[in-house]
Formats: sequence, structure tokens, C-alpha cells
Amino acid sequence: MRAIAATGPGQHFLGSVHTKANFMSALFRPETPDNNSFERWQDDGAQDTAERANVLWKAHLEAYEYPGLDPEIDEKLQAYVAARKAETPDKAYF
Repeated sequence: MRAIAATGPGQHFLGSVHTKANFMSALFRPETPDNNSFERWQDDGAQDTAERANVLWKAHLEAYEYPGLDPEIDEKLQAYVAARKAETPDKAYF
């Protein structure tokens, strides 16, 4: 609210101290849109968003590095999941 008050009516936030300090950490920029020209998009294979997303998730999965988990914690987590699953059987929703 202080940033809004400091900017004032009829102004914009692009040059404000608040925006400059927070722009890169607060901005979410999805990876799936293609902002290239139509011609460049065609030359690059004319992939729609779903096709680009498919390529991205596969690349992220390929690059995944297991961070490691203490075996004792993993065992406890697996037991917890098994207990919860036993309480509520899976259902097929067709």
C-alpha cells in the first residue's frame, strides 16, 4: 500500500523504487508462451503451448537430481502414506 501511495494517481510503477527492488523476485514468467514473431514461430516448428509444455516437462524430468532423503524419514513417510491409503480405498471416478 505504501508503494501505491508513493506512486500517486496517474503515475506508473515501472520506475518506482519498490518495483526496481522487487521486479525480478516477484515476477512470474511462464515458460510455455512463445513471444516470437509468427514467422519465427513457424520456423521453430509451430508448436502450440501444449506441445511446448510437453517438451519442457520432459526436459525438467531428465534434469532432475534426487536431493537425497534420510532413509529413516523416508521409511516413516512411506508408512504414513500406506496407513492413509488403507483408511480410504482408491475409487475410480468415471
